[in-house]
Amino acid sequence: MSKYSSDYFNKTQLKERGWTDTYIKKLLGDPDISIRNRNYGGSAKIHYYLQSRVIEAENTDDFKQWLANSMPIRTKISETHLEIHEQRRQELFDHIDNLDIVIEHMELADLHRSAVEHYNNIWREKGKVATIQDDKKFLNRISVNMLRHCSEHYETEIKNMFGKTGVDEGYDLLRKRIDSEIFRVYPDIRQ
Repeated sequence: MSKYSSDYFNKTQLKERGWTDTYIKKLLGDPDISIRNRNYGGSAKIHYYLQSRVIEAENTDDFKQWLANSMPIRTKISETHLEIHEQRRQELFDHIDNLDIVIEHMELADLHRSAVEHYNNIWREKGKVATIQDDKKFLNRISVNMLRHCSEHYETEIKNMFGKTGVDEGYDLLRKRIDSEIFRVYPDIRQ
């Protein structure tokens, strides 16, 4: 908690009260205090505005009129933003649903050998080593992981999803789609 929190509003708090950058600059001008952000040294300074000055500005006819006039526009912008957000999210899900996911079949013993080799290539330097004699559940788990990560779509789609709307749900959907195909091709390795 900042020592300024009881007497000042920061910019985030002003925006929660309905202010915009334009009106902060127009009615309040320069901040009363600017300090370096201790949590993020390379980021912009935190600007603080004296609460009494903010409340005085909020009580002016200019601010009240602007706020009243801008609310319908802001509401419409928010609704439009939500519609666009939902549309982009749905486009991502539709794209994932329409992927042609193909998992090649091999004999289970060959799959386990490939999974052990794949696992060891990744983890050997960290002191973790798998063998074909390991527990069947472990071999099945690393087989699923290998098949998922070696799927032609997994790594590419993960990279393409970065920063997109619905990315977290998209990751889950992609994983479920690939896992579903893996378990269709290899029903015996489903845990």
